Amino acid sequence: MNAEGLTFAEAGSSRAKAELAFTLPEYLVTVAIGAIVMGVMLGAYLFGARMQTLASVKLSTSEEGRTAVEQITHDIRTASSFKIGTGNLTAFKATGVNERRQGNAIQIYKTTDTNSYTRYFLDSDNCLKRMTNDATEAILVASSLTNAVVFKAEDPWGNVTTNERPAELVGLTLQFSRPVFRGKTTNRVDSYNDYFQLSAKINKRVSVGYQY
Repeated sequence: MNAEGLTFAEAGSSRAKAELAFTLPEYLVTVAIGAIVMGVMLGAYLFGARMQTLASVKLSTSEEGRTAVEQITHDIRTASSFKIGTGNLTAFKATGVNERRQGNAIQIYKTTDTNSYTRYFLDSDNCLKRMTNDATEAILVASSLTNAVVFKAEDPWGNVTTNERPAELVGLTLQFSRPVFRGKTTNRVDSYNDYFQLSAKINKRVSVGYQY
């Protein structure tokens, strides 16, 4: 009797364990569902990381551009006159009579003394730089620019002028090219260039405004 009871208990215990165990199809379904959930979570994480990288590039470019506009606006608003043309660290040449007043550089005079000036110019390294007449080197204002014409003298309707006028604006355009990192593989870094443009119209007394 005891042997039979023991046998019956063992059989019941084995049957209970069998009922609690996973069958092979159930196990495979569970693994598949887990893999799908992990894949969705990983995809969401990678998407968020890419969006954060893109937003960071846009924010840093916007901040750099706005700082440049504010500095140039201040110098022009407090100036007595300005000339637009081509220039670098060591030289500046204003546009001639009846020529379109546009170029990579602007020279700003705070007074009637033309020996005292502030010059902004797009250098050969595609960086916009600022210098004064007594400086031996230029200060970086904005980097990674793609446009050759940065400054324009414009009338109130946006037309580029050919001669100096009492009422005219300085048209400023900064076109940025910035690399956006997308990931890294074994052999290379995956990235692409994103492009941004910042435009402003400035006169000597008040900034008309800027668009981004």
